[in-house]
Amino acid sequence: MKGRSAQNASDKSPESLAAYAFEEAFLAIAATLKKQVYIVIDALDECDDRQEQGFLSLIKRLVKSAAAVLKILICSRREVDINPLLEVDEVIRIRVEDKNGPDVERFTNNHLIKLAGWTKSERALALERIVKKAGPWFKYVDLVIDILRQPFQRPVSKRLDELPQGLTDMYVEVFHQIDPSYRRFMETFLTWVILLPKALTVTEIVDAYSEIYSKGNQEEDIAELASAQNEIPYKDQIVKVGAAFLKVDWNTGIVDVSHETVKEAFLKRDNITTNETRDETLVCPTCGLPKVHNSRWTLTRKQGHLVSIGYPCTDHRKLNKDSVY
Repeated sequence: MKGRSAQNASDKSPESLAAYAFEEAFLAIAATLKKQVYIVIDALDECDDRQEQGFLSLIKRLVKSAAAVLKILICSRREVDINPLLEVDEVIRIRVEDKNGPDVERFTNNHLIKLAGWTKSERALALERIVKKAGPWFKYVDLVIDILRQPFQRPVSKRLDELPQGLTDMYVEVFHQIDPSYRRFMETFLTWVILLPKALTVTEIVDAYSEIYSKGNQEEDIAELASAQNEIPYKDQIVKVGAAFLKVDWNTGIVDVSHETVKEAFLKRDNITTNETRDETLVCPTCGLPKVHNSRWTLTRKQGHLVSIGYPCTDHRKLNKDSVY
């Protein structure tokens, strides 16, 4: 086993080598016990460096290992990189989202008591309405609390009635609240991280947005700009407008959606044709004026094919505006 593991790990990163070393030692100990061994991994989704450290690949190998009798229990929210790990014959999946109600209520209450300027009765009403609209999603509560921190006029019941129903509509609401000067910027990020099936860095997506590699830019100017960038560009702006949708490893610059539900919110299924503009949303029922946004921004798989065609390697990025949208 030692020779085989060493051979498999010979061309791996230092992080992966550490994972292989742990695997070899752990399986040796487990085999020596000659008993069934249980491994419990809680909150796997909160391990932000799970990919970089080779942890997910390690779990895959342990699941299929015949060197010891192992039973592995993984507790995690659904994430785009974790889902493939669980989609194998050896894994039994148990969905407990429908049992989240009491925990979501406690989570919501803990946030509401920290809101300044709210009465006890207003917090009680907010707790009831938010829990009902949140369903099993803690993420909904995180997003709605940010909205409730914004100044508003009483009665509170009116503001609570305006809150979106469910996590998908909450993402859409948060997206519509983005400063218009950042809207196209965030659309570019979401388009690339949702549709392109490979890891991307912030710098690559910013380059796509700025069109630095479009025709007309001189290679020497591009090289000068690249050499001058000693840190990830627009970090503060990305945190400001993209926290609800994106997660970034600021050590590597790798960016991804914050949760797979972001994809579900903005990626339209191919077999469904919908008119996202609804007549009842065109005019504000209170003042009678047109609303600022009356349509829902969505992506399609066809756009994903265009993005894939237009995506070059890091050394030869020649982006064309029409290949992105």
